[in-house]
Amino acid sequence: MMALVGVSYGSLGRFMFAPIPQVPGIELLPGGVRVAHTTADTLLFSSPVRDLRAKRIENGEAVFQGLDYVFSPGAVRYSPWRPGVELYFPLGLRFTMRTDLGPFLTWGEGSVGVDVPTAASRWHLLNFRDGQAPLMLVFDEPEQLMITGESGGWVLSTGRPFKGWVRILAPVGPKRVAANVSSLGMLAKEISPLAEELMRPMPTFVNFETRSDSGFITAIWNFDGVGAAIPSALMLCRAGGYDAKIQTGVTRSLLDLVEGPIAFSREPRIVVRFPARRIPIGDALVVGKFENRISSASGFDTPSVVELALSRLMGGRDALTLDAVATSLGEFRRALPTYSDEVTGKSSALPGNGNGADLLAAQALLQLSAGQGSEFLGQLNDRWDPWTWQILGERSDVRSRATGLYAVGAALVGDTAMRARGAMAHAASSAEFVRQDYLKRRGLAPGDERVIQPLKELRQSLFGDMTVAPNRADFVSALSSPVRVVGGLNVSVEQVGDLYLLSWEHRAGDQSSLSLVTEFPVEVEARDNVSSIVPDVFLAETRLKVVPKGPGVCRVALRLPGWARGLPEVVEAPRYSE
Repeated sequence: MMALVGVSYGSLGRFMFAPIPQVPGIELLPGGVRVAHTTADTLLFSSPVRDLRAKRIENGEAVFQGLDYVFSPGAVRYSPWRPGVELYFPLGLRFTMRTDLGPFLTWGEGSVGVDVPTAASRWHLLNFRDGQAPLMLVFDEPEQLMITGESGGWVLSTGRPFKGWVRILAPVGPKRVAANVSSLGMLAKEISPLAEELMRPMPTFVNFETRSDSGFITAIWNFDGVGAAIPSALMLCRAGGYDAKIQTGVTRSLLDLVEGPIAFSREPRIVVRFPARRIPIGDALVVGKFENRISSASGFDTPSVVELALSRLMGGRDALTLDAVATSLGEFRRALPTYSDEVTGKSSALPGNGNGADLLAAQALLQLSAGQGSEFLGQLNDRWDPWTWQILGERSDVRSRATGLYAVGAALVGDTAMRARGAMAHAASSAEFVRQDYLKRRGLAPGDERVIQPLKELRQSLFGDMTVAPNRADFVSALSSPVRVVGGLNVSVEQVGDLYLLSWEHRAGDQSSLSLVTEFPVEVEARDNVSSIVPDVFLAETRLKVVPKGPGVCRVALRLPGWARGLPEVVEAPRYSE
């Protein structure tokens, strides 16, 4: 039986266990900032960033504040709705660079070398002569910049005393750009559309809404203005096989960043329609007996925990399977560590590097399937990333595995917002499937990360178009049985003509009654050891409470309307795969 769990947009995500949180494309160090690449040179601060503490973390955005020093940032602002990171300089802006050759500065109308000031501009590119990837600086007001100094000690500063925010990003990712007049001119022309978007006032996130209809979830991000960046997973997931569609206006893809193509909303909201099949609450009633029985499963082996969880999603499982579920959950819970996060003041079942997130996601799926709450899924919610829509982790295999399993678990929850979070995680997994090819084709130096796609066929069924029948549609259709058992009782079903005979054993001290939930009115007739059948109507559901007379086997006969879909035949749960 699946439990309900509530969720809003955003999480602690990349801010947990992070003295200096990072964003895609940029590496922010205590002593400086650079493109996130091993060979990139660093723009050094005059004084290291000290005592950086979280002042606000809300809806995926955050402000971290430290101590004020001359020519150094005293605060950092993060938002998934704009690329890069914002630094606040309270007492002037100055960077030092230790390169041998003097860098270039480029803006919309030109480029200059050392000892020559730029024209006042809202944006500037810093290019190194050895052809490194450029950095982009975006200001709230036009600023004049100049590079002075000598080999190994170049200084970048503003033409007037500066106090305010500056956004720093890697506009072409780690792609190397030749430092000559022709290349810099072409780069400025290429960057200009992005610069126009970044010079708009950054929209403030207002709220997140979700709506569910037949086979789809509509997610709506509302802002107080236009210009929010489109999440990178949305820009790649369709190439990876997930047909999530943006319903509102967006710009064309302006540039290719490491995290994905960058585009912006043309409306004060982003509306996305995600294919997502709804799995009703409760255990699915299916006709027949299971052949494959899981009598034991280690609570610390991800594949076996996942297989046990999927098996538990249907009614009619034997006592050995139910005992294995309880044993696996129990041994995992007893060994579950607690890590205190000094940054956010919260505790977590995962360390800062995210190791173990895949096993936690498997146990969350098992906990949900057993109807024992959503505690583990809530722990994963804290580590979900609004930038990438993934479960965060340093190891790519753990990150990919955890994200895919999290998507399956979230799909089984009754709350629409949580199901939308699952759809986003599936979009992230689909985007990861093609990301290495995207990086290679764009000349962005793909890494050697192993791409893992856990339960890919099952996820394609859960998040697929209902008019298409993927390989695992049979299992998902069985999960969507029109009659459900709430409360975890082990009920077997036999079909006799147009009747379904339901039987279960009632022991002294067991749950006092059988609770059935159906999508439509049904006829139920007492057969053996049944004291009463109490009907109830709750919203669009029909609920039946079947009370036994006493210990022993109880039986009732169930008849569905002639127009209704019958109970599905038993389908074995899919094996774990990646």
